[in-house]
Amino acid sequence: MSDYTESEERLRDALDYKSKHPEASFRWLEKQFGVKKDRLCRRWNHTQKSKSDRDPTNLKLSAHEDKALCWYLTRLWEIGVPLRHKNIAAAANELLAMRCGPDEQPTTVGEHWPNRWLERHTEFAVVREKPIELERQRAMNVEQIRSFFEKYKAAVDQYKIKKADTWNMDETGVRVGVGRGQWVIILAGEEQGRFSNLIGSCGDTEHVSIIESISAAGTVIAPLIIVKGVVIQARWFADIKDGDIAIGVSESGYSNDVLSFQWLQHWNRLSKRTQQGTHRLLIMDGYESHLSFQFVRYCEMEKIVPLRLPQHTTHFLQPLDVVIFQQWKHWHAEAIDYAVRHGVGEFDRQTFLSNIESIRKATFSEGNVKSAFRKCGFVPFRPQLVLRQITVNEAVLDDELEEDNGSNIDSGLQEIWSSPNTHDKLYCQATAIQDMLRSSVEPPDTPTRAQNRTNVETFMQTVLAKDIVHKQLTEYMWDSRIAQVQQERRKTRSRAQVQKGGIVYAEDVDREISNLHDLGAKWETQLPPDQKVYLLVLRSTVLPQLILKTKSRKQAADRTAINCQRRATRKRKLEESDVFA
Repeated sequence: MSDYTESEERLRDALDYKSKHPEASFRWLEKQFGVKKDRLCRRWNHTQKSKSDRDPTNLKLSAHEDKALCWYLTRLWEIGVPLRHKNIAAAANELLAMRCGPDEQPTTVGEHWPNRWLERHTEFAVVREKPIELERQRAMNVEQIRSFFEKYKAAVDQYKIKKADTWNMDETGVRVGVGRGQWVIILAGEEQGRFSNLIGSCGDTEHVSIIESISAAGTVIAPLIIVKGVVIQARWFADIKDGDIAIGVSESGYSNDVLSFQWLQHWNRLSKRTQQGTHRLLIMDGYESHLSFQFVRYCEMEKIVPLRLPQHTTHFLQPLDVVIFQQWKHWHAEAIDYAVRHGVGEFDRQTFLSNIESIRKATFSEGNVKSAFRKCGFVPFRPQLVLRQITVNEAVLDDELEEDNGSNIDSGLQEIWSSPNTHDKLYCQATAIQDMLRSSVEPPDTPTRAQNRTNVETFMQTVLAKDIVHKQLTEYMWDSRIAQVQQERRKTRSRAQVQKGGIVYAEDVDREISNLHDLGAKWETQLPPDQKVYLLVLRSTVLPQLILKTKSRKQAADRTAINCQRRATRKRKLEESDVFA
């Protein structure tokens, strides 16, 4: 026992005696207990505390910062996120960094600082998580999921969350030019060859992350695209028409604390456009970048209620994972397959960014978004859909969206037929003839009628088949030319730098003012197939020949001009020599 501890015990005994005998003087207590009277007087008048009760003088955090850290831990515990020691240190470092200016180097806490901080705050306890076997985890999942849905319902009731204010966010990653195999039709018996059904792939394997968010009302906001790199280039935005799409860069191509916070600000600005209530609910996973002190504090300030999904449940509780991202990657693979089959060349980062809007347009229909929240039991609130998947190994019946199969071809024809000049008109006439002959099978069925029906069937099988093949080949050649021209334009764009790091919105980037290329492409898509053929022949055969003839004529004219210049030079030299002679 140290001398200070012994003196403190004698001091407490003296103070206890003083409280029972107030008439005892400090000088007498000094002689009896061996403690200086001045020290006894200060302690009795509460003007001095013992060392164990005094506020430490070497604390890293101030009182307000300490309360902020306590609030942060309590808030995360309420949404079901227990933190580790390194997360507490990271939050403390964020608080310390707020003190410093832009040019100052912030101080940081040490490795053992979280342990000492927890010793001073007895309202928090340290427990050890116990790993459990997979079967036991499955058995516990029912209660875990039921508890999560109770938290969700309590948050919706407490803050009166509207359907339009219920949001889900998640990050997904894709390899830019890596697609997937497609189902194709081949002749029976030819499917066993090892190398018979292969298609070339020349895509880029670079990783790109996309942060998407959807609401239960079917609303979708523009994403944040995270590209691996340091500098943002202006040409990335050349084909992006939505000005709210943002592109950021990171060294790894994945999200981090800074980009997650910048996305939160991006989402806050765009989701306010459709906000109906006072608070918004944000359902998300437990990724560490989503749980920083800055992230949680900003949610509190903007009346955003974060709700964390339980671990290992995103595959059946996260709406984006359950429905949306599967279709997102399907349409991404379709874009790669289209580029490969039409000879575009390498499906690189620039090509990916030029297709990002068409991929999202095909993915984010209002029905798909609402279906995602319905299948996860959020809106309408039906947790039994999810719980039944855990407790019983059977399929869950969901309401499927009715798809519009398109309008049927009108079989009605004019009384006086004209020569068919389109596929639809040819089909209508052939169908009408076939129906007429089919109705003529009533007795007596003559051999002439039977032969006529056979002839019409042959007509249907040959003429219509040739027309379909002609139309498909024309569309294929046309689409290939358009895709190759667009790819050449992307490759020749300038690599001007916009900024280093951070995120940039498409609307903030200066792009080409002229939209003649887009207008020309739009006009060309409206041409009938015959005119498309003429235009293809013109551009693939006639124009190259005209260019060659023009080039040869230019070369001949250049040679003639050079010869004339040489003759004039020789003539001038001869005249000068005659003068001197």
